[in-house]
Amino acid sequence: MKLPERVSYLQGLMDGMEIDTATKEGKLFKAIADILDDMAIQLEDLEDQVDEITEAVDEIDEDLGELEKDVYSCDCFDDDDEDDDDDFDDEPEDVVAPVYSGDDETIFSAEKDILDDFLDAADDEEDEEEGDEELYEVVCPSCNDSIYLTEKMLSEGSINCPGCGELLEFDLSDDTAD
Repeated sequence: MKLPERVSYLQGLMDGMEIDTATKEGKLFKAIADILDDMAIQLEDLEDQVDEITEAVDEIDEDLGELEKDVYSCDCFDDDDEDDDDDFDDEPEDVVAPVYSGDDETIFSAEKDILDDFLDAADDEEDEEEGDEELYEVVCPSCNDSIYLTEKMLSEGSINCPGCGELLEFDLSDDTAD
């Protein structure tokens, strides 16, 4: 028996007992029965809404399952990543961002092996274009990031640290005169 039916049964009992609704006790029982009836109706409406939402979520889940099949079954994924097929949430091993800044000369916050790979590739390109250019490592005193600069950048006299924005100034004058 559902809740609205039970409330109706309770109201029927009250009517069968011939409780006088003109007395204080009768008014109380009638008010309680009316409140229970309203609550039962509202609760039934909420149950209907929950059922509708559950059906909608089930449909969305089915559609998502079909979409996943379509996306993951396409030939757009490389076969080279066989060991990564099921591990989409793994952290990339050697990702350091950014490795190379937008001004085409500053390299910062890179691990040594990534930097070496980058420098090897850059050396190959520079050999073809303009010859080898040395990089100088500067450590920011504020954030302790290593920044790699070319001689051209050092000669400009200053640069903002890509990590923290601190202005780093360079004095290349030779103060070793006797």
